[in-house]
Amino acid sequence: MKSIKKIAAELSSNTIAAAKRALKEARMKQTLASEVLAAKKEVDAARAAKRSQLSALRQRQRTGRTPVLLPAGTPAQRLEGLRKATIRKVFTSTFRQPSHGETKVVLTDYPAKVGVTQAYYDNWNVYAKSYKYGPAKCLDTTVTVPLKWRTRVERRGIAVLDGMMTLDAIFVGVTPNDVRLFYATWAAQGRGNSINVVNGFIAVSNGVSYHADTVESALSGLKRKLLRAQTSCTQLGALVGA
Repeated sequence: MKSIKKIAAELSSNTIAAAKRALKEARMKQTLASEVLAAKKEVDAARAAKRSQLSALRQRQRTGRTPVLLPAGTPAQRLEGLRKATIRKVFTSTFRQPSHGETKVVLTDYPAKVGVTQAYYDNWNVYAKSYKYGPAKCLDTTVTVPLKWRTRVERRGIAVLDGMMTLDAIFVGVTPNDVRLFYATWAAQGRGNSINVVNGFIAVSNGVSYHADTVESALSGLKRKLLRAQTSCTQLGALVGA
C-alpha cells in the first residue's frame, strides 16, 4: 500500500477531486484527501527549495560567487504568512492544543465570518501505543480573524485578556474615568480542547479588563475588579508597613 506522502508526490493537481481519485486508485479511504493535499504542499515546498539550491549552485559555479537569494514568495505573500504566523502563535499559546491535528488561520474582510471552527476526525495513519487498537483522535481548528487583526487588536494591547483571545474588536469610546470600551468577538477555552466564541463588550483600564454581554455589565464588572485590586494593594501595604 502506498503512503500518503508517496501519493502526494505523484499527484499532478492540488484539487480535492484529484486527491480522492488517487486515493481510490490506491485503494485507500477517500476521506484522507485533505491529508494528501497537505502532504503535497510539503512536497512542493521541498521541491521548490531543492530547485533554488540547484540554481544557486549553478550560479556559483559560473561566477564563483554566492548569489543573493530573495525570500520565497511575493512581498504580499510573505506579509500574509507573517500575519498568520503571529495569530497562530497567540492562539496556540493561549489555549490547550490537541495531540494530533492542525491549526489553520484564515484572514477575512467580512466581520460575520470571524470565529473559530473545529472538526474532529479519526486518523488510522498515526502510530502510537495509545492507538494500538483504534485510530488517533484528531482535531483540526480554523481561526478566522480580520485581515487587519494586528492593527485592530494586537497593537491596542488587547490580543489576550484574562486568558481569552480577542478575535476582533471595534473601539466604542472612552468613559470620563479613562475606561476604554470595545465591542468585540473573543475566544474562550471550553471543555477539553474545545473553543467557545462569544460576542460582547470589553472594558479595559490600567491593565485590568472585564468581558460582558452589555456595556453596563462590562463597566460594573471592571469597577468591582479594580476595587478588589485596590483593596488587596491597601492590605498588602498595611502588612508591609507593619
